This record gives sequence, structure tokens and C-alpha cells, in this order.
Amino acid sequence: MPDNIVNAFALASAILIFGATELIKPEAGLLAVTIAGLIVGLNKPRQLREVKAFKAEIVDLLIGLLFLLLVARLELQQFADFFTDGGGWVLCSVILLIRPISITLSSWGTTLNIREKALLSWVAPRGVVAASMASLFALSLQAKGETEDAALMESFVYSIICATVLIQGLSAGLVAKILRVQRPAPNDWVIIGAHHFGRELARQLIRENEQDVILLDTNARNITLARKEGIPALHGDGMEAEKLYEQEQALFGTGYVLALTDNVELNQLLMQRWAHELDNEKVFGWIPTDSPTNEDHLTGLSVFGDLSRPAVIGSELLQDESSFESVVWEDGMTLPSGDWHPLFIRRGKQLKAVPQDTALKEMVKPDDEVICLRRAEGFLLRALQRGDHLSIECETIEELYEKLAHLATEATEEISVEKILEDLSTQGQLFPAFLGHGIAIPHVYCAELNHRICYVARLPNGLEIPGHLEAIDSVFFLLSPSGDSEGHLSTLAEIAKSCRSKRRRMQIKAAQRIEDVITAIDN
Repeated sequence: MPDNIVNAFALASAILIFGATELIKPEAGLLAVTIAGLIVGLNKPRQLREVKAFKAEIVDLLIGLLFLLLVARLELQQFADFFTDGGGWVLCSVILLIRPISITLSSWGTTLNIREKALLSWVAPRGVVAASMASLFALSLQAKGETEDAALMESFVYSIICATVLIQGLSAGLVAKILRVQRPAPNDWVIIGAHHFGRELARQLIRENEQDVILLDTNARNITLARKEGIPALHGDGMEAEKLYEQEQALFGTGYVLALTDNVELNQLLMQRWAHELDNEKVFGWIPTDSPTNEDHLTGLSVFGDLSRPAVIGSELLQDESSFESVVWEDGMTLPSGDWHPLFIRRGKQLKAVPQDTALKEMVKPDDEVICLRRAEGFLLRALQRGDHLSIECETIEELYEKLAHLATEATEEISVEKILEDLSTQGQLFPAFLGHGIAIPHVYCAELNHRICYVARLPNGLEIPGHLEAIDSVFFLLSPSGDSEGHLSTLAEIAKSCRSKRRRMQIKAAQRIEDVITAIDN
């Protein structure tokens, strides 16, 4: 069934089932339509969400229309007669006596406390079911000639409906607040992605009796680790937002959702799904600033735009290369020097996610707590510790690139030699990788990596490059995870800074092991 007519088809099918059943067996049409709806719900067709939304709209419309039709046949005089004959006392007895007694009896043996029973005793508005049944019985009595009894029944029922809707319906929130049983506004956060970064972030955000965070992931291992660490976690698919939000009791207090996967496109889809259940302003996702996504076309709000991929941050946290820091904001304050990224602002019981680093000053106020991620300096040294030192003999730049591409496969077997060669060639055309002083720094991104790796190669015979007076005799080959532009550029800057000194250049070129290179740079 085409999506553009599925609602009309569902309505027409319901009317057809009702009519056909009534022809076969009178009074059975409603039951038949109910069973048909149950079957549709169990089969869970693709368009079920649209049908349910249409059903909610048409129910509101028809209930309002039904009330108008039912009330249109009433007369004001019959209400005046009802209250003249003491109907007001009957009405007060139903609201203040009969309802509390029924609640007390029906809740006997339950765990409800006195305040909860008092609220239930007060909140009891009647609606369209009582009205329609009263009108139906009244019509039956009128058909038998008992007009006075019919008028009394309708006056009694509609008086209770009006009184309970106006008095109890409008005062329910105030009474719940007075009795201290009012449910607080949903304030829990759901983080989709129970990887190490997600778990550590949840640990920073959780506050007992104030702020709860629930991790959601399809990876059973990550969920198990989260639960062992004492973090609430749910094994499920974040794409099934409607099902999870309606059926998972742990998510009933959800007020905000953060999509924190490595896949930017998946984050956008998750934000779209959860925006149907929550407001757009309450759905967030990691979308880097260099992403081609147009902010105007994005459902929800992008956050952490200056951060690298969550997997990269998680790897740095595991190796103590990054850490969480909290600062209390003061007037005229700036974040400490170094690589600090503001993630959240805590103001009382409220958490605000920071879209990007530059947005902090516009959002923060004095006495706010700013939760930051601090990425440690020394990007080059850490990359070298994961790399190696080797000697390469080559006669052309293409031969050098080919040997470097095969070297990259040692980092992980999933890296494609062809892709590395293509990237090296493209990068060489856009931005030549020659630093000067006989040093080259070819560098590429690899989606398969979660950390940076830097190899240092010595070219004993040198490599003559047209247009360069000095032959290339040393190479820094840098591999960085895709999306980690900050760490990548910082590492390149540290290479350039380290090679600025002639003495240090000579030490690097004379090195025989990677440890010698690290010592030369560290000193």
C-alpha cells in the first residue's frame, strides 16, 4: 500500500469491516474492528507509526464531535430541576465520599501510600464513555415513555462529567504538588553508544537522586562492561526509538538523547528517530564541524563538533592520554591552557550539551560547572611509541609511497594498500609532503585505526625530488584515524617544530631505533 494513502486505506478498511460484520451479526461490528486493529498491531507493518498518529488525530476529532452531538439534545431546564431537587448534594457525595471509598477498597493490600491514595481519590474525571452510555439509556427509557427518569439520568451523569472535568481535571497538578507525588519533568539522559568514551562520560554526568544516565547499545560486551562498572545500561537497537520509549520501563524518565556512535550518518538517523518521541531540542548527536551536513537540515542539535571520533577518544581515555576535568565558572574566566574541550554545562539539576568549543562563552554563567575533556599534549611522542624506525631504499617517490603503503598494513590487516597509495598520491598533489632540510612527512587518514601511528624511515641513498635542492633522506610517515583532524594536525605541527632545530634534525637522522628518535624529540 503506497504511503500517501495508507491512512485513508486504514480508515476505509475499518468502516468496511464494521459494516460487513453488522450485516452478518448485529452489534458485533465494534468487536470485529477491535480484533482487526489487534491483528494489525501484532503484525507491525512498516506504516504502523503513521496509522497510529492518524488514529490519535481522528479520535480527538470524533470525540469532540460526539460530545457536541450528545450535548445538543440536552436542555438547561432539566439541569435546573436536578439541582433544585438536591442534585448538588448527590454530586458532592460522588466526588468526596463514594470515590475515596472505592479507592480505599480497591487499593487494599497494595503498596500505595496515603498520599498516593488521596490523589487517586481526587482525580476521577468522567468522559465520553459515561456520556454516550447515559444518552443511550435515556433514549431507551424515552422510547418506553419514561421521560422523567431519562432526564434525571442525563442530568446526573453530565453534571458529574462537567464538575469532575472542570474541578478535578484543572486542579490535579496542584493537588499532586501539595501531596508531593508530582512526577518531576523527565530529566534522564540516554547515551546511544556504550563504548569506553560513552561509559566514562556517563560516569561524569550521573548524580545520585539528581541525574540518571542510561547507556543503550547493540554490543552485548559493551553493555556487560557498563553494568559491571555500575552504570545503567540497556541492550537494544537505538533505531527502534518508538518501541523502546513505549515499552522499556527504564526509559520512562528519558528527557534527552545523545547519539554518540562513530558513524555520523547513523547519528543523524538516530536523531531523526528519537525526535519523533522527544522534542528536537532534546535530541543531540556527535556531528563534527567538518561534516558536510547542513545544520538547517539536521533533526536535533549537533554537539561536540571539535572532538574526534568517540572510538579515538575512548582509546585515549584507556591509555590515560585524555581525562575528564570539571571547573566552576567565574566571571572573566577562560579554560586552562592546553587541549580542553567543554562537553556539558551543569546548572543545578540541568545539563546542557555544548555544540562546539567556541559556543561555551555564550552559554555559560557564573557558578556553572563545566565538564570538559582534556586531551593530553605530546601527540607526536605517543604516535612514535606505536610506530617503528626502519631503513628504505627507493629511487622514485612512487616507489617510496608503495613501500610506505605496505608498511601501513602492519598496523592492521584491514588497511588497503591501494587506498593508502591513492590517498598518498592525492595528498601529495594537494599539499606536497616535503618539509625541507631533507625531511618529508607523508600523512593519511585511515578509518580502520583508533589511534595515531608514526613511522620514521631513513633513506640511505637519498631521494632526489625535482624542484628541491636537497635530497630526501628522512621520512615521518603519519597514520591517523579518520575524523581525528585535531590530533592529526597537532602531530604534524609537532613534527615541524621538532625539526626546526638543526641539532635535533641531526639526532633524528642519526637515530638507529625508534627509541633514539623519541629521546631526541623528548629532550
